[in-house]
Amino acid sequence: MEFLEVLMEGLDRVLLVRGGGREVITIYS
Repeated sequence: MEFLEVLMEGLDRVLLVRGGGREVITIYS
Protein backbone atom coordinates (compact mmCIF):
# COMPACT_ATOMS: atom_id res chain seq x y z
CA MET A 1 0.00 0.00 0.00
CA GLU A 2 2.88 2.36 0.71
CA PHE A 3 4.14 1.95 -2.84
CA LEU A 4 0.69 2.86 -4.20
CA GLU A 5 0.53 5.95 -2.00
CA VAL A 6 3.93 7.14 -3.21
CA LEU A 7 2.96 6.39 -6.80
CA MET A 8 -0.27 8.36 -6.50
CA GLU A 9 1.57 11.30 -4.94
CA GLY A 10 4.05 11.35 -7.81
CA LEU A 11 1.21 11.07 -10.33
CA ASP A 12 -0.65 13.94 -8.63
CA ARG A 13 2.39 16.18 -8.90
CA VAL A 14 2.97 15.35 -12.57
CA LEU A 15 -0.69 15.96 -13.43
CA LEU A 16 -0.70 19.22 -11.48
CA VAL A 17 2.31 20.46 -13.43
CA ARG A 18 0.92 19.38 -16.81
CA GLY A 19 -2.77 20.20 -16.33
CA GLY A 20 -2.51 23.24 -14.10
CA GLY A 21 -4.58 21.56 -11.39
CA ARG A 22 -8.09 21.83 -12.81
CA GLU A 23 -7.98 18.52 -14.71
CA VAL A 24 -6.59 16.75 -11.65
CA ILE A 25 -9.36 18.06 -9.42
CA THR A 26 -11.97 17.01 -11.99
CA ILE A 27 -10.55 13.49 -12.30
CA TYR A 28 -10.20 12.84 -8.56
CA SER A 29 -13.51 14.35 -7.50
